[in-house]
This record gives sequence, C-alpha cells and structure tokens, in this order.
Amino acid sequence: MAGDQELKFPVRCGLRIIFEGEEAPVLAEASMVLATFGMQEELRPGNASSGGKYRSLTVTVTIPDRLTLEALPQRLAAIPGVRMVL
Repeated sequence: MAGDQELKFPVRCGLRIIFEGEEAPVLAEASMVLATFGMQEELRPGNASSGGKYRSLTVTVTIPDRLTLEALPQRLAAIPGVRMVL
C-alpha cells in the first residue's frame, strides 16, 4: 500500500511558517533555527491573510533524516508569534 512506504532520505520538503506580528523577528529566529540544522536556505515572504493578521514565510529544505523531519517543524513552531508550520 502507498501509505506503508518508507520515506527515502534525503528528501526535499517545502515548509510554510504561519505567524502573526512583525516579520523581522520571526525571520531572524527562523533563520537561526535553520542554521542549527545546518541549513542555509533562504526564507521567502509568503501570503498574508485577507484581514492582514497572519502572514507566512516559505522555505524549501533538504531533510537528511527522520529525526530532522520531526524536530525542525517543532523548533520552528516554538518561535514566538508562530501559529503553525505546514
């Protein structure tokens, strides 16, 4: 079955960081989190919600292993102002 297939690492993965508040501190901290995982990919501004309360940053990274796949989104979600990581 397709759902039983194992991921083969490394794998490219697109992430979207949804946040509220100022972009600069979230961008700076997210860049530091990526750096702690040895990633230097550029975070790009994404869309804003229709009311302007929520905005996003996007990045495509290479995930080397399952541990990183689980830990990276958790670390990004812990940044103040971040509401979710998709």
